[in-house]
Amino acid sequence: MRELIYIFISGIEYGIWRDELLSIKDNLSIHHLPLVDPYIAGISLINDRVMTLADISACIGLTPISRFNESHILLISEQQEIAGFAADGEIGNRDVTPDEIFSIPNYLQTPLIDTCVLHGPKPVPVINISKLYNLVLNSNYKPEEYKLQQSNIKQWDIPSVKNFRLIEICGKIFAFPQIGYEGKSPVPQEISSIALIPEFIKGIVFHNGDVFPLISLSKRMKLDEEDSAKLMLISDIEKKRFGFLIDSDKGLLDIDIVIRNLPPLVQWRWMRDTIINNGDIIPIIDPCALVSAGSNDEDELPLPQRYKPNFKFESKFGFEDVKVVEFSLLGVRYALPGMEVVDYIPFKPFQKIPNLQPIVLGIFEHEGELLPVLDLALCFGLHSRVTSLWQMILIENGDFRAIVITDKIYGEEQIPISLQRKLPIKLPHKVIYGCYLDMENNAVRLILNVEAMSVYFEETSVIEFFNSVSERIEYAMGLTLDYSNNKGQNIDSIDRQIKSEDISDNNNATVEYYHEIEDEVVELFEESITINEIIDEAEVDRFGAIVNKDTSSSDTISVEDDADDGEIAQADQGTQITEEHQHAKEATSGDITAIEEDADDGEIAQADQ
Repeated sequence: MRELIYIFISGIEYGIWRDELLSIKDNLSIHHLPLVDPYIAGISLINDRVMTLADISACIGLTPISRFNESHILLISEQQEIAGFAADGEIGNRDVTPDEIFSIPNYLQTPLIDTCVLHGPKPVPVINISKLYNLVLNSNYKPEEYKLQQSNIKQWDIPSVKNFRLIEICGKIFAFPQIGYEGKSPVPQEISSIALIPEFIKGIVFHNGDVFPLISLSKRMKLDEEDSAKLMLISDIEKKRFGFLIDSDKGLLDIDIVIRNLPPLVQWRWMRDTIINNGDIIPIIDPCALVSAGSNDEDELPLPQRYKPNFKFESKFGFEDVKVVEFSLLGVRYALPGMEVVDYIPFKPFQKIPNLQPIVLGIFEHEGELLPVLDLALCFGLHSRVTSLWQMILIENGDFRAIVITDKIYGEEQIPISLQRKLPIKLPHKVIYGCYLDMENNAVRLILNVEAMSVYFEETSVIEFFNSVSERIEYAMGLTLDYSNNKGQNIDSIDRQIKSEDISDNNNATVEYYHEIEDEVVELFEESITINEIIDEAEVDRFGAIVNKDTSSSDTISVEDDADDGEIAQADQGTQITEEHQHAKEATSGDITAIEEDADDGEIAQADQ
């Protein structure tokens, strides 16, 4: 028999072998020290000596002990710089027989915790205190997170499995392979947690003479914060038992089944296939892959590596006339490459599955193929609320195939090369092919790369880019209006005229003012956008200021508001633009400050538009 000390650390019960301790001191005060390593509890007066103590709770990755409670001292050495550990939880002891000692499942073993002891029906993890003490003596010590140990499990061939059980988790139905199924039981009352294990692992349980891990499928699949599980399904994987928490067991699926692969965009190592049953899509959980996957899915194949898109449209855009399909995202018109649009489909219901990226609404069966359903509006900070009046567009780019939902399809347009523009800003991953000038509706249309938007959606650079586009799309539209009185001058031609003039040094401020205006436009679309309807019969005087000859005939800038397009109207800014640029002319006589005063609160930037 061997004496075991039971101690509660941050509310979790652990064991420590008594023969690995020099002594135990109770109810001693700890004097906490500033600017020491976080695992150091402080100093205490023990046997008339001041000794440094480590915080056992912090050392195993839990919340540090309270500074206001008296502590138990687990003394290990009086000779070393650190004498032992401080702990402030309940403490007790009892003798343990060899048949009460079990190995921690390999899946959760670490050098510090590799055995457990039964305390009634509960398996209590035992800390290897000697090893922990030697690690703490190293000044660089810090607790290490669990690295799950089942990485070499032989994977099951799910499509070849003949029998599946239907299980319910958080109100959703899944298929679970019958291979290795050993039974089910109510969820055990006593579950022992262990520090630093992934959240989806509830802990270890003792059942039918064995200790094994208990896995919450709802947390693993991010279905629900609260477990409503009532049953434990037990499965043998490579001669090791695992428990899986489920809500209910619907029994064996006793019909001929059709198994299909999920689209790569929504696959996980532990969920790659589905069963199609009477039109229902039932995802298959692969328990073997689930327990061998990394705790944070860090070993999943990155999304961009799951597809091989072609670059046909990118190679043609800007070099020849192209076809696009215009469609609406919540009232704003965008375009898709015509060569990537396969079909238009009337709206049909789709099905949600776990762990989808935000841009993926669910999966949809079309002519025997499962396709991801995408809400591209999310890229622009919006969220589609679909109705039966919406439509679906089937997209194909290389081996990437997906469904895009839209509130309206406008149809195909031929875009001549003269209207095609590339964006001068650096695009993350070519999520937008470019843009073109819609002369009929006085607007700029962005051509979206659906494949890149899907696989890079969650990257920070892509999110920031689309946020910027969303904020400035209205501004871009305002800069591209065309009307009959415009003399065709653009920023580039104005700039050349400025550079050709003899500009004196004392008028540099006026030139800088103009270049601020120029830079704002160039930042968006460089030479791609013609500046129309900004001023009537505009010219550049010898000082580089933009001047309107006939201030009495100022025109109003407006973006035609098409109810179908949902484009934003801008009006009544022409007069203000004329006035601001007139001030710029007057400022060339020496009073440049007047520009700043008259254009307070950013009105210069607004006048530019």
